[in-house]
Amino acid sequence: MFKKLRNKFLLINAAITLVVVVASFAAIYWATYSNTLMVNKTKLEASEKRIEGLRYPLQDALANERYGLGSSLFPISEFIVGQTSQYITTSEIGAIGAITLSASPSFSLEVDESGDMVSVIGSHFEMTDEEFQGAARLAWRQRKNYSVIRYGQKDWMYAIKPIITMSLMAVYDDDVSHIRSFGEEKLSYQIVFLDVTDTNETLLTLRVTFLIIGAAMVFVIIGISYYFAKRAIAPIETAWRKQEQFIADASHELKTPLTIINSNYNVLKDCPDETIGSQAKWLDRIKVGADRMSMLVSGLLTLAKAGDAEAGVEKEVFCYTQALREAIHPMEALMLEKGIGLTVDAAMVTTESDRELVTQLIGILLDNAVKYTDKGGSIHVSLKKYRHHSALSITNTCAGIPDEELPKLFDRFYKGDPSRKAVSNSYGLGLPIARVIAERLGGKLTAESDGHSNAKFIFLL
Repeated sequence: MFKKLRNKFLLINAAITLVVVVASFAAIYWATYSNTLMVNKTKLEASEKRIEGLRYPLQDALANERYGLGSSLFPISEFIVGQTSQYITTSEIGAIGAITLSASPSFSLEVDESGDMVSVIGSHFEMTDEEFQGAARLAWRQRKNYSVIRYGQKDWMYAIKPIITMSLMAVYDDDVSHIRSFGEEKLSYQIVFLDVTDTNETLLTLRVTFLIIGAAMVFVIIGISYYFAKRAIAPIETAWRKQEQFIADASHELKTPLTIINSNYNVLKDCPDETIGSQAKWLDRIKVGADRMSMLVSGLLTLAKAGDAEAGVEKEVFCYTQALREAIHPMEALMLEKGIGLTVDAAMVTTESDRELVTQLIGILLDNAVKYTDKGGSIHVSLKKYRHHSALSITNTCAGIPDEELPKLFDRFYKGDPSRKAVSNSYGLGLPIARVIAERLGGKLTAESDGHSNAKFIFLL
């Protein structure tokens, strides 16, 4: 059961952690990708604008320089009709001067309506016409702006823009130009390519890095989750084992008085004609069994009430020393009967706590000391005040307690050594009740022994 619970806890913890890690990596990658895409689009748009800048408006000075002044009719070549202005075609640009492109590695092509290359507008790359044509056809097949194609072992982002050209005829007469006629419009397309190989390789490296880190983190997270799941389940498993042991021990302890009662009842039943006086022996044994069962049930109820976390602690300021002396008085007759010597070294201590619970705890410790002190032995009680706490210690002479048994003294129904088992009216519930009360009061109860001559219980409050 606990193995399944641990595995379930491990699975849930690992799943939540992995979702968080994957979401974080995805967010980082998406932000990087979006930023890179925006930068590439900006560069591509800048290249487009620089290419359009080369298609500058036709000036009269250019016509005069090429054709001379006077009344003559001459072809001005082709005007490009864009969205906002008219520009001269690339065939004229080539004759005018060299092309200057942006710093971004790019090239621009003009293609017809079938996607066949018409001319190279400008390029940073030394490529053949066949290579330019291959890039144009690949982009033309997709025809999706700002998409990326793989060509020539490089990644290219491209943008396609339609352009309209028309032939014009103009007359220059006495420095005055007049457009005489228009020719037919012709539709073509400009494709600008931007080399994005480096940025794509950066994104690929980022993906691979995230994949490697993610795979490594899977094993790390599983290991860490297993460790913490095991630690988280351990107290629950321990409590469950103790609960099972408690039920088994309680059943065993209750079985003895019930057996006594049943056995003696059967004896009485077999002698119906006998008088009560003649059967007093069996009735006394029934009473002993009933008393033992009553004591056990009372101890279990006390243990349950002492461990009730919802029950409050009624704090009040009282004389700790006076409470100690009041708890000692009922025990003096028992000590006298066993010939036990008592010494008390108690400073005057005032504390703020639950007086009833403190008195109950002192009584349990004193009762435990009287029970396990040999005849003619001694008990020493000490109460001291320190800066931040008070310390009550009760030491009694006995056969001693082995070190390995000291932590078990506060387990329910524990009676480890023969001297503890020999005490007929003890069920091993007193010290567990004292420990629960100490924790409820916010204190600490511990046990010490030299292993051969004494046992000492210390209560820090």
